[in-house]
Amino acid sequence: MATTQVLDLKREGKFTHIIKPPNVGLKKQPEVVLADLEDSKVVIIVLPYVESDPRFWDVCMNAYTPPLEKPELPFLLYLGLSKIPAWLSSFMKAKPQLEKATELKRVTGEWKRRQNQELVKRRKERERMEKAMKMQKKMEQRKRKRELKRMRCEDSLHQASRGFQDLARL
Repeated sequence: MATTQVLDLKREGKFTHIIKPPNVGLKKQPEVVLADLEDSKVVIIVLPYVESDPRFWDVCMNAYTPPLEKPELPFLLYLGLSKIPAWLSSFMKAKPQLEKATELKRVTGEWKRRQNQELVKRRKERERMEKAMKMQKKMEQRKRKRELKRMRCEDSLHQASRGFQDLARL
């Protein structure tokens, strides 16, 4: 939005104030900020610096910087205690979570548990299949060995009987 439009809105009474980031110094150089209008609309504008458009700064001097939220730190951290004794931690309560957050946590936990169960099930099934294949190979090898042994025995019996028949002919 152009600064002339902001001036027109200010004259009409529809312009409330400028919302600027905390680290921005207005009037020093052109800055991109938010302009809050009376009907709860927010628009982005580029503010000129003072030398280029002093009339704008005479009309629109109401700039608002939202306060920074301080992180919540436990009282014991301020005291310098890094570890909380077990008996004292029982008095501290966890913040109540929103229903959506608890539902999301429950669903993701359930999904992870299901995934782990499926992985364990697949692993057991794969191990069972591998074991069955090994047993089948062993049985086939045993069958082959028995067959070879039987054939050798038959061959040796045939050779022995031929040898006896040859001796009987002599």
